[in-house]
Amino acid sequence: MNHYLKDNRSGYIVLMAIIVIGAVAFVSSLLILTISAESSQNSAIIQQSNQAKALANACAEYALDALHQNSAYSGNETLTLGVGNCVLAPINLVADLATIQSIGTVQNTIRKVEVIAQVTVTTEETDPEAEPPAEPISTITVQLQSWQEVGDF
Repeated sequence: MNHYLKDNRSGYIVLMAIIVIGAVAFVSSLLILTISAESSQNSAIIQQSNQAKALANACAEYALDALHQNSAYSGNETLTLGVGNCVLAPINLVADLATIQSIGTVQNTIRKVEVIAQVTVTTEETDPEAEPPAEPISTITVQLQSWQEVGDF
């Protein structure tokens, strides 16, 4: 009879060990799945943030190019590019310094960029004795002073 009880105890010990190991494996699997899901969600948020920053930068570059083409460019427009849009605030031009404020948005993620550039217009006179008189030639120079991401304007 002792021999029968001893074998039963060994069986219970093995059974309990298997249950404990199974429970640990199950909990570990759940933990790995949870971490994986959170990591995937964080990756999506980081991607949206990078895209929003790229949009804000693209709008700022657009504004710089527009100023180079026309020194009277005033901003105040929204551009839709790819997965989101960007908003250019009205350009603040004081003396020869233009402040460009750009906001890039992808879904609920927003990034903001502020650019300051010096805008200089030089006019070159043409031959005054030409017939008919030629118009003066204007050249617009845009020189970047600062470019930074900001939390708010």
